[in-house]
Amino acid sequence: MSTIPEKAAETVTPARKPAVPAEKVKPKGYSNPALQAMGIPRLRLPSRNWSIFWAVLGLTTGGIVYDKYEQKQLRKRWMSYVQPQSEAEVAPNVKPRRLTIFIAPPPNDFLTESLRYFKRYVKPVLNAGGLDFEIFTSERQGDIRVHVADQIRDLRRNATAFKQVELVKQKNEAYKRSWGYWFSKFNVFKKKEVVDPNATKSVKQCYTPADVFGINYKTKPMAVEYEDAQFENPHDAGGIICVGRGVYKEYMRGVHEGLLGPLEQPKVEIVEAVEQVVVEAETSAAIPTLDTTLAPATDEASKSDFRYNGDVDDLPNANLKSKPPVKAPYISAEDYATATLAPEFNFSTTIRDHNNVPVFFELPIFVLRIPNILGFLNSPQRIYRFYTKRWIADEFNKGAVAVALNAKRPFTPADADLALVEETDWPKKWVASGKEKASEWTRDFKVDHRVTSRMFVYDATLLELGEKKDQT
Repeated sequence: MSTIPEKAAETVTPARKPAVPAEKVKPKGYSNPALQAMGIPRLRLPSRNWSIFWAVLGLTTGGIVYDKYEQKQLRKRWMSYVQPQSEAEVAPNVKPRRLTIFIAPPPNDFLTESLRYFKRYVKPVLNAGGLDFEIFTSERQGDIRVHVADQIRDLRRNATAFKQVELVKQKNEAYKRSWGYWFSKFNVFKKKEVVDPNATKSVKQCYTPADVFGINYKTKPMAVEYEDAQFENPHDAGGIICVGRGVYKEYMRGVHEGLLGPLEQPKVEIVEAVEQVVVEAETSAAIPTLDTTLAPATDEASKSDFRYNGDVDDLPNANLKSKPPVKAPYISAEDYATATLAPEFNFSTTIRDHNNVPVFFELPIFVLRIPNILGFLNSPQRIYRFYTKRWIADEFNKGAVAVALNAKRPFTPADADLALVEETDWPKKWVASGKEKASEWTRDFKVDHRVTSRMFVYDATLLELGEKKDQT
């Protein structure tokens, strides 16, 4: 009899209970009874990432704020030393001491970079000292040299004309002491000059703006006087500030060119270029005619050896809207030793202009270095300088105080290297390119003792300043 297998007992799984959400862990209570009394919950630190972010942000911002604060304190401190000069009483007809400032852009950068250093660190001190100044800016190499040399050449021409006028005056005085003068004075047959009463006159000959506004109605007009003409020591008058090593080189070359060079630009000869073309034509296989050889060669030589002589019309294909090229020097540095020092001037005394003010090349010089460094590889150095501008501000402010207080000394041969450290910041490729082109800033720099022996240099190390307790 067959048996039917029984069904396997089914396994019954118990039903799962619904998951109960875990209760949130309540933050611990107050850790300090004082905080509990004030109702302040427990303070917790931010996460690691937020801690790093706030730490970096706080350090960078704090470094900038601290550096700005130190710059402000240093500026106040140095301005306090020259403040008494601006508070001194000056007559209304006296023009204050006047400085001349030359500024040019650093290599591979813009003029605003140099102006920024001057406006931030030098100008406030000069204004606090009550000094007047004029600024000459240039964006091309050579403009400052040409400007300085042209001014000196104009002074030399004026000195020659003044000597001729003096000779005419002496002749007239000698004539007045002669019998011929008295005979001509009492000559009854001499025709008298007829003056037309209806002749027109210019407005300036009739009256001045001061007469219109009644400025001189109660008081008499006062002649303009210059403070620079009243100094007992002529080297205390005025001053020269060169912002940048390259500017200093151009200024010194301009002074040497004006005092040692000729009054007129020497003519540029192109004979050597023509002779070279003739020799090449003779050595060639097929010798062309004279017309076909010299005509094109002369044009190329004139283009390559052309020098600007002052007239825009002489430039080939000149564009009147663009600036003319910089004039070539009238004398090279190698010819300084054999050149004659300006014979128009009397160097036994201080050379002065028509206002009895010493001319600018008789004034002391102060040179400021521009700490401008470029390049991605110099980023660490640039970051360090960005956070330590207070040291640059202190250096520039102190130099401006030396100018205002006339802390100076005679020029020495070592002063030819003033602000030489700035050249280490110049881009290497720019320097190499400048040496190939013999640019103004990279060529050899030489000075002549006859010129520098009359110069003075402002030196901040000569300052004798008392410490001020109220300024920190």
